[in-house]
Amino acid sequence: MIGEVANMQLDRFIRAVNGGAPVGQEAIGEFIDGVVDHSLDDEQVESALRAIHDHGLGDSDTMALTYARMRSGEMLERPAGLQATIVDKRSSGGVGEKVSIPLAPALAAWGRHVPRV
Repeated sequence: MIGEVANMQLDRFIRAVNGGAPVGQEAIGEFIDGVVDHSLDDEQVESALRAIHDHGLGDSDTMALTYARMRSGEMLERPAGLQATIVDKRSSGGVGEKVSIPLAPALAAWGRHVPRV
């Protein structure tokens, strides 16, 4: 998303969210791409996220956003032959290392693999 076309697309995206209309998988994917490749500035991203926060997304748009975010980063491959359950602990904010440091070894003791904490 570059220049005036990107701004028009983002404006339509925000108007749709504010109006409670479905945004669509393609528009959500373009938004996430713009965040990842930095073609959207912080103010534009903040405006879109505020609209999502204030007005929410429908189930299909929430799913599209989740998948677009998931695909925007590096994906870990399950090692061949690994039979144990793989778990992931992400910070929920404010808890920090008080939980992470004892949690990883406890999960490992139960036979779980924790690729990152």
